[in-house]
Amino acid sequence: MKLKLLFFVFVFSLFSVSVFAQDVVKVDIRGLVRTDKLSVMDVIKTKVGGKYSIEKVDSDIRCIYSLGFYNKVKADVEDVKGGKSVTFILKEKPSIRFITFVGNKRFKDKELLKNCETKAYRILTPDLITESIEKMKALYTKKGRYLTEIFCSVKSVLENRVDIEYTIHESKKVVVKNINIIGNEHIKNSVIEKAMITHKKHGPYILTFLPWFYTGRFNEDAVLMDKETVRDVYLKKGYAEVSVKDPIITVDVSRSCINMDISLEEGQRYTLKNIEFKGEKPYSIKFLKKQMKSKEGKLFNGVAFRQDIMKITDLYGQKGYAFCDVKPIVHLDKEDATIDVALVIDKRHKIYVDRIEIVGNEKTRDNVIRRVLKLKERDLYNSKYLRDSRRGLYKTDYFKEVTITTKRVDEKDKLNVRVAVKEKHTGSFNAGVGYGTFDKFSVMGSVMERNFLGAGLYTSFSGNIGSRTTLFDLTVTQPWLFNKPISLSGTLYNSKYDYTSYDENAYGGKVTLAHRFFDNTLKIGSTYGLSFEKIDITELNPSKYLKDQEGRHIESYVTPFIERDTLDSSVFPTSGALSNVSVRVAGLGGTERYAKTVVSHSIYYKLLASSLIAHVRGEAGYATGISGKHVPIQNRFFLGGIDSVRGFSEGKISPKDDEGNCIGGEKEIVFNFELIFPILTELNFYGVAFYDMGNCWRMTESLSDLRKGAGLGLRWISPLGPMRIEWGKNLSPEGDEKGSVWHFTMGMVF
Repeated sequence: MKLKLLFFVFVFSLFSVSVFAQDVVKVDIRGLVRTDKLSVMDVIKTKVGGKYSIEKVDSDIRCIYSLGFYNKVKADVEDVKGGKSVTFILKEKPSIRFITFVGNKRFKDKELLKNCETKAYRILTPDLITESIEKMKALYTKKGRYLTEIFCSVKSVLENRVDIEYTIHESKKVVVKNINIIGNEHIKNSVIEKAMITHKKHGPYILTFLPWFYTGRFNEDAVLMDKETVRDVYLKKGYAEVSVKDPIITVDVSRSCINMDISLEEGQRYTLKNIEFKGEKPYSIKFLKKQMKSKEGKLFNGVAFRQDIMKITDLYGQKGYAFCDVKPIVHLDKEDATIDVALVIDKRHKIYVDRIEIVGNEKTRDNVIRRVLKLKERDLYNSKYLRDSRRGLYKTDYFKEVTITTKRVDEKDKLNVRVAVKEKHTGSFNAGVGYGTFDKFSVMGSVMERNFLGAGLYTSFSGNIGSRTTLFDLTVTQPWLFNKPISLSGTLYNSKYDYTSYDENAYGGKVTLAHRFFDNTLKIGSTYGLSFEKIDITELNPSKYLKDQEGRHIESYVTPFIERDTLDSSVFPTSGALSNVSVRVAGLGGTERYAKTVVSHSIYYKLLASSLIAHVRGEAGYATGISGKHVPIQNRFFLGGIDSVRGFSEGKISPKDDEGNCIGGEKEIVFNFELIFPILTELNFYGVAFYDMGNCWRMTESLSDLRKGAGLGLRWISPLGPMRIEWGKNLSPEGDEKGSVWHFTMGMVF
């Protein structure tokens, strides 16, 4: 009896499944206006050909709701021939028609809209409004308006659309009023605060654009960094156990200011007693200790010790140990207040470069990039060479971004190098006007391509037309001849200069061949030039020397030179040096016979940790005639002006003939001393104080009586080129010389 009952139940179950588990023969979506049908179909599990299930349809409704685009979702199920037809009926949330802003004065509507997640025609969801308000508040926070409030109102309009209005209550700039350091017994508040990024507001508010009047701006990211900054202050002074807690920020809404509390526990100071190494080969312990800033018997400096570990890791990276790991084991002796350090060096295997992959260069040819790389395929890995390669690629000025990464391969002693670049525009057309104390107003223009055809060729055509100068110049340079650090440059030019005593018209060309050494910092080369010149004397009472210069001249010359350049920038250097020695010898044909030697050295360096830049420049020159010839007047030395001795008019420091005409010197010495200080660094605006000395003499005169000038100036590195305005005081006026001279130049000079 029981067996019959069980058999009956089994058969009934099979019959029930065959009746109710019907196939889905049709799935449809209705009510879509602005959203995509495929997006809905992707999230539902009810599919044509599958089995129908009420539970599955309920789950699909919840999944569709989770998309966030619909106010209502329901399912209509019908019996049709062959199974079930399931239709999901949706009602979309409203879409956005217009977005408006009220109360915004600090930011334009366009800028706010750019930071909004709510965009016209998008489906409106609560998350979009929340994210938009947060992003706009972040925009105000960056400008110091920390207490700005933003509200949103939504108004329904026809066709299931809405208009959104953001009402903005802009706050005043929130400044840091007080910084309270709690727990510091041995280091003064002023020392800690000076090291921090965040500062209290001080100084007249009208002068806060100057760097020495800090505004006390508040920035959340800076506060987080200040925790580590305070810790580093103590680590530098031997407090190896210092503990700094997260800063506590209190906002005073009524006064629009912030109070900041930083709590710390100093611990005791430690002296570095002993440094040991394990696994130091191929270096010696003596060599490694010499490379470290941390010294035994001295106060322990945690920051310097951290830098020492990085430097040692890099030293092994330069020997091919790409994955070297330097682990410090530190033992503190609290009774003696000393520290023993053991550096365990796990070099692992020497690594070789397997493949170098270059990506992102749509225009620049691969070989143009590869020739700059210090590492080649199958070379031993060298971390310094990777850094030098990145710096070299940036120096080409072809790329706005350069990223060099490494990746391990299956073979344990090899890795791949990936060089990813983002190219910048290397061609330009420039036009503008300039003004100088010599040439007055001038019009200038140029067409330039620094990476012609992606082959790294430099080409330019430029012109400058002024009241006293006309210059046209065509130049083509191949900086890597035969893919070697050899440059070949050719120039054709036509020029006209109207000097005080004479006019010079010239045309010609020159070819320069140079080889670069030592990471392109040293350049040795030579220039050959051929020029055709005409000199017209404009002086009413010219001397015999000036009369001898009149007429047509052909100059064929060669100029060997040596140049060493370690400047960090060619436009506005802040560190490094530039040295140059050149000897111009004319006489390889033509009518001129002379030799002219010029030696110059210029050095820039930052004064201690300040933002002041010191610049010292010296130049000496010597010219002499050959085979009884005189040095042509246009190749003699004339000083005075913005690029030599300021406080004197252009070219007015010069030997004179019997009639008082400037005829130029055959010897010169110039010294310039400058102190450059920031005024508005964001706008590349700087001030300068200077002191100049110099003079030039005839061959028969002794080197004496340096003329002196001093003064102040302003410099702006503008998008059109450097601008300088400088006032120089003549410290020892003679005869009819001016007591002071304004020097001004603006725009690019070609």
